[in-house]
Amino acid sequence: MNTMSQTNLDPWDVAGGPSPPLASPTRNRYFYGKLLDARHLELEQRYFLEQSRQINRMGLGFGVLCGLGLELAGDGTKLILYPGVAIDGLGREIVVPTPVCIDPAATDKTGGEHVIPRDPKAGVTVCLCYHECETEPAPALVSECEVRERCVNGLVCERFRIHLQPGLPDYPPYLGATGLLGILKRRLAVLERESAAGGPDPAAPVAPPSPHDPPSPQLAGVAGLGSHVSGFPASAGTFADPALTELLSCAAPRDDCVVLGTLTLPAEGADKPILDTFTYRRTIMSNDALFELILGLTALVQRCCRSVEPTTSTVTVTGDKQSTKAKSLLDKEIVVTVTDANDKPVADAPVTFEVTSALGGSFEPASTTTKPSGDASSKWRLGARGPQTARVTVGDQTVDLTATAV
Repeated sequence: MNTMSQTNLDPWDVAGGPSPPLASPTRNRYFYGKLLDARHLELEQRYFLEQSRQINRMGLGFGVLCGLGLELAGDGTKLILYPGVAIDGLGREIVVPTPVCIDPAATDKTGGEHVIPRDPKAGVTVCLCYHECETEPAPALVSECEVRERCVNGLVCERFRIHLQPGLPDYPPYLGATGLLGILKRRLAVLERESAAGGPDPAAPVAPPSPHDPPSPQLAGVAGLGSHVSGFPASAGTFADPALTELLSCAAPRDDCVVLGTLTLPAEGADKPILDTFTYRRTIMSNDALFELILGLTALVQRCCRSVEPTTSTVTVTGDKQSTKAKSLLDKEIVVTVTDANDKPVADAPVTFEVTSALGGSFEPASTTTKPSGDASSKWRLGARGPQTARVTVGDQTVDLTATAV
């Protein structure tokens, strides 16, 4: 049976851990007769690992990629973690292949898959961490620096470690709209002060130039130039905001473990602890999930837009061009029908009837609203003998009418 031993590797160690953020990658250059010793073979693995992890960290982010459901067991004293995959803050994949039972009341375990704090009374945060173990010991045929070793582990098993951190996180994992709006608000205040003062504040901090940046084409060849400008222009106050500086940074998150949920003791009289797998849990959205969210958002926007469409898109009037005796009611009422863009009747639309000719006359009633069927009607009493005109107004639409008094 293979033995497992925990390794405690420096995260910036050249042989074992990830490289610092934005470190220049180095790979082997092969030639005939090149000696492929342990260092160069480890460098070969490290190059591809770090390129993949950097893409994970900067392209996908970190959090739960799939699965890793967390729930209380039937007795309410233990937790069950289901299989899944996560990516930590350094871009490393964490795979949980089988369900894991976690006992928050257990004592600390060493060399196992989860570490439990001794005092979880104030609530605990369930974290999933990357963990490496060495296995498959084999005789070392050649030892380095004349150090005798009978056997050396020949494989590194990328496992996981469940850590229950006492207490709850200080803030949710996402910066969120509130945080972004706060940064934009402070940035806008800086720009307004600059505009009022006639320009940027020369005393405000600016971005220091990087020695690795190429000179700006516009400034190339200028004699006596002691520095160059590259990247995006940093105006006053840009780097004075720590939150904005953190957003613009390529550094990995400070915590390289993924939060799966929080567990707090039950309130007095309750029989089970409270498990929260939403507030502090960070999730990486797949392309399919993002596409579904976009479709849902599009449907909501369309629904909102339909709700504010004009309700008086079509106005139809019947009863035009009638004739009757002077100062008498027309035989047929003037009927207005209002429909929306989908040809559905519009109820409670205000309708106004008015006489526009100088011969007099009136409507009974002069104003009303449409019924649930979309209709509204009024009786037109003509004025003195001669041609008559009137107007029906519904919202911003008007319809002119004519009649003749004999």
